[in-house]
This record gives sequence, C-alpha cells and structure tokens, in this order.
Amino acid sequence: MNDTLAREMESFAMRELVILNFTMSKSHAVLSHQADVATLLAENFDRTTVITGDSSLDDSPEGMDVVSTNWAIGNKFSKIYRLFVVAVPILWKKRKSAVVFSHMTDLQSALLGPITRLLGIKHYLWYAHKVKSRFLLVANFFVNGIITSTPGSCPIHSVKVHPIGQAVDEKMFRRASALSNQDVFKALHVGRFDPSKDLNQIVSAISSLRASYPRLEFTQIGSPSTPSASQDAEKLLKLWQSQISEGWLRFLPTINRDELPNAIARFQVFFHAYHGSLDKTLIEATMCGIPVISVNPEYISEFGTWSGSPENISLEDEFLSMKALAPEIYTKEMERRYRLCVERH
Repeated sequence: MNDTLAREMESFAMRELVILNFTMSKSHAVLSHQADVATLLAENFDRTTVITGDSSLDDSPEGMDVVSTNWAIGNKFSKIYRLFVVAVPILWKKRKSAVVFSHMTDLQSALLGPITRLLGIKHYLWYAHKVKSRFLLVANFFVNGIITSTPGSCPIHSVKVHPIGQAVDEKMFRRASALSNQDVFKALHVGRFDPSKDLNQIVSAISSLRASYPRLEFTQIGSPSTPSASQDAEKLLKLWQSQISEGWLRFLPTINRDELPNAIARFQVFFHAYHGSLDKTLIEATMCGIPVISVNPEYISEFGTWSGSPENISLEDEFLSMKALAPEIYTKEMERRYRLCVERH
C-alpha cells in the first residue's frame, strides 16, 4: 500500500467506519465481493455502519449496522433524496469519530463528498474502472483519496490516487496441486455474461484451438447483468448452439462468491478477453494456481504474456505459447505469477 495512505489509514484504527456500497448480498451477480470487503474492513473498527443500495441483505456480523437506500427503486431524484435522508443523519452523528469508505460509488461520493468535507470526515473512494465518470471527477475534488487496484485501473491522474492491488485473500483462493501445461484442457471464464467481456472472442478462440487440441472445452460461469445484456447473450447462445450440443461448450449461471474457489479449482486454465480494468477474477484464478490466458492490458502489465511479446497478442497465441513451454519453465512462471499475486494483491 502507498506509504502515505497507510499512515493515514492507521490513524483510523479503533474508530468508526461508514461504508457506502451497492450491495451486502453475497449472491449478487456482479458485486458479491462488496459484502466480503465490508466485513473484513469492519474487523479494524469499533463500529461499522454500511449504507448500501440493495434491500436484499444477508446477515451482518456483530458490530455492523446495515441500512438500505433501495437505490434501484424509483427515478434519480427519489434515489438521491433517499440517499441524503439515510446518509446525512449518520454522517452528522458520527462526524467526530468516523471515516468513510465508498466502494465503486462514484455518484454517491460526488453527492456526499461536499458534506463529508464540510463535516471534516475523511472520505476514501475505491474506483477501479476504465470509464472516466464525470461523478468521479467531482468526487476527486472532495474526497481525501481514491484507492484503485493498478495504476491503469483508474482513468484519472491525481496525487489522491493510490493503487494498492486487488486485495484477494490467499487463504480463500488456495493453490491446487500443480498440473503440467501439457494436461491443461478444461477452460473457464467467470464473470458477467455481458458484451464487455467479449465471450464470443473467447469461444471463437477455443473453437479454433480445438483443431489442434480436441480435448479442449470451455465453461462460462456468470449471468447477464442487464436486460440488454440478456438479449445479447441469447444471440450468442443461438450462434453457438451446435457447439453447446456437442458438449464441449457450457454456459452456467452466476454462483455465490463462497462457491467460487471450489469452482475455479475444478478447471485448468482461465480465459479472459475484457479490455478494461483488472478483473478480480484474474487474480483469483492466478492465485488458485491455474494459468490465465488474457489480452487484458492491466493483467499483462502486471504479469506479462506467455508469448513474451506484449503487442498484437491473441488468445490463441497465448494458449499455444503456454502449451509450448518446457515443463520446468512453465512451473517457474506459474510460481512467479503466484508470488506477484501475494505480494501485490
């Protein structure tokens, strides 16, 4: 962690924490990790209050109060009104003892940033996304710091931006018994079934690679996140219907986050085609000890490529390069990537 940020955060030990997030449900299709983050952060404070947007709440641990704004309901004016009605009294009451952590809530941070600044409350925003939101620009003016995973995962450059890694628990995502790269055939992707994840590129690559590796198979775990994404998903399922019927291509719905480590452990390679910020699942898969085949610039910046070239890479080339490595070189590379995960993420 950035030294300045670390010193500032240490000063909040044994005080109160206010968290702004979207959900405290571990079954949420996209943001189930927010509940884990909130629970782990709460261990360092006397009392934690979570202001969340989701009304479907899981049980909260002792010492944590969870209040919902029902963010998904109503028009934007009613949402903002409910946010202020819920948040302002809490911030006022805790103004002398609290610090605020906002988890990907750039809009809420932009709205409440002037209030936390006026009340003298330290306010930190986690933001890891390539989109330069106008709300992020506003929030940057008021918050004390913006925390992100890697330097390229935050679209603004500011002295307030602190890259700290993905904060994946290596005790939860444990390394499986090492496999030879010659035995890697069961491929996986975990993530939203959305156009941004470019699953068609992954399936096309797998289909092409099967000409040389007919045992290669692919499973997608994750559901569409919006009605529009559902329509695109239906089109992709129809496009690859015959391959699904052949049995080597499978599409499964979202699973609970608690099930994810065991799910990853059943596979041998992780494919990924998203070009945005560093997906947490890339770190989780690497930490579980399975090779990642990705064209993601942030992952490549952190770990490099199997082919040795960072330019003009493709999923096919990356997979073939990984398979072509001598076993001892492959083992050393997997160890290097695991150590980077532990040290940086």
